[in-house]
Amino acid sequence: MPSRLQFRSRPTRLPASLSRGTGARSLGLLTFAGGGGDFASNLLALGLTLNDELDFTQLVPQSQSETFLASPDQIWSTVDAIPSLTKVTEAGGGGSSPSAWMLTRPAGVYDTGVPGSGSSTGFGRLGRSYSPNLTEVGVALSFKLSANYKEHEVSEKLIFLSQFGQSFLCQLTHSVDPVTHTGGWFRCSDENIGVGYEPQDESAVTKGVWHEMELYVKKGSGNGIVKVWLDKTLRVNYPAATVLTASDITDVSLNSEMGGGGQTLPADDFRWYDHFAIYTR
Repeated sequence: MPSRLQFRSRPTRLPASLSRGTGARSLGLLTFAGGGGDFASNLLALGLTLNDELDFTQLVPQSQSETFLASPDQIWSTVDAIPSLTKVTEAGGGGSSPSAWMLTRPAGVYDTGVPGSGSSTGFGRLGRSYSPNLTEVGVALSFKLSANYKEHEVSEKLIFLSQFGQSFLCQLTHSVDPVTHTGGWFRCSDENIGVGYEPQDESAVTKGVWHEMELYVKKGSGNGIVKVWLDKTLRVNYPAATVLTASDITDVSLNSEMGGGGQTLPADDFRWYDHFAIYTR
């Protein structure tokens, strides 16, 4: 598992460099080319508002560093260094510039090399903390997988909520074909209470094109909510869920862990990120 992240406890607010002053962009009004329509439109329709965002143009990756300089406040940080994350020119993610970040997963045998056996492998996490804790949150992410991307047959972590442990996570999981690795779909789970939120739509996620993912979670016992949209289509829908009853939403992070268990990658493969935005009420 990645090492523990040291966060500065700060009030919830937009960093000065990302505020909506004169000339600043509003991510909630961006048009997303991959899925059509405005970025995070489903979250906005729920009455959530933009709380904080990362446009991967202003970040400066620092190899073996534990801080990504998203703003003078440095409220966005990493768990472990992410030396394989680089800034590239990659249009199509719906952003205000052609810049994106590319995560490289080098070819090789990781741990046992066998899914379900041994330990998982992470390439770092990027996130921020909240004080006071959140009771509901929306997360929007623009991402793309390379055409040869090999999903782990157990789990590909994307979004973590709570204490940077396995509390609530949203993942791309279960290859449709374990030989050709042609598919995969979203599922969510609350690891602290052992509840999975299986998708109603198990359509494979298309590789080689940009996607917009929206996640909405509201804490509750029988009255909680878990929803996931991919390119404006509702994939996971639990409107009367029991979720996060044993943990709080203290942190929100973008994750890159593949597991559980080992993995064998026959060639380098890649994830691209363009936007990562957090919405609250």
